[in-house]
Order: sequence, then C-alpha cells, then structure tokens
Amino acid sequence: MKIKKTADGLQVKHTPGCIWILGGFFFVIGAIFLYGLLGGFTNYNEIETWEIAVGLFISIAVISVGIWQILAHPITVTSVNGREKSIVIFERGFFYKQKRTFRLAEVSNFELIEEKDSDNDSFYYIILRSNKGEKLKISSSGAQVEDYALEIKDELNRYLQKEKLLDN
Repeated sequence: MKIKKTADGLQVKHTPGCIWILGGFFFVIGAIFLYGLLGGFTNYNEIETWEIAVGLFISIAVISVGIWQILAHPITVTSVNGREKSIVIFERGFFYKQKRTFRLAEVSNFELIEEKDSDNDSFYYIILRSNKGEKLKISSSGAQVEDYALEIKDELNRYLQKEKLLDN
C-alpha cells in the first residue's frame, strides 16, 4: 500500500504485484505440464494412463490456483477527496471495474483489524466504517507490518477528521 497526497486530498493505492507474479508462475507451470500431458512431451507414449489422469488433475488444479490468485486480488485505489467531500474506493481487476462512493458525512472512521492465517501469521487490513456500522476493507490483501498499516490508517483518519471539521 502506498499513500500520497494529491491536489484534492489523499490517495491510498494497493497494487498486489507480488501476488500476481506468484499467480502467473502457477499458471505458467501448470500450463506447461498440461501441454506435456496432452501429447507435448517426447515420451508421451511411455506415460501410463493413471499417470496422465493424476497429472491432468494436478495441472488443472495448479492453473486454477494461479487464475484465482490473479482474479481475487484487484488493484484498489481509495481516494479521500476534500473538494468533493467524498471517499471513492475503486477496484480494477482483469475482468471488472467497481467504484464505490461515500460522502464524508457517511463515514465514521478508518480502523485497523488483524486477521490470522493458517500459520497464525498476522495480516492487517484497513477498513472503512460507515455511520450505519458497515465495514468495508479498502484492500484485497493485508499488510504484514502493523506499524505501516497503522500509519496509513492514522493518516486517513486525520485527513477525514480535518475535512469533516472544515465542512461544519
């Protein structure tokens, strides 16, 4: 996640490039094995039928994981616009674009939540909390460094409160 000041306010951009590289790696490796199992290997006639069946299953699973990694982690840009008195969360994936707009008056604050993965490692997400109690993550994957995520959350809250004070 990167935070920068713009002419109209603040912008937090989350680009999960490493996850996309990992997903691309899974996709390419799975595709190579699938190609080979469909007759691309020079020793194809020596491979047993059960080996082909197991290999096809594994190849398709690896390709699916790669596609899922890429599709499940879009670029997310959160903009706090002081001039328009709004917060815009824009997500851009490979096959879709989604834009959600909130007025500053609808937003209570930004919060930091901690989630644990299967290895009990912590990931920190910044969420937008509306006045109605709704919670919305502003990124598809969390930060592993709590201090960095906390710094971004604090900066967003400072700017949000400043804009709300100016609005009154």
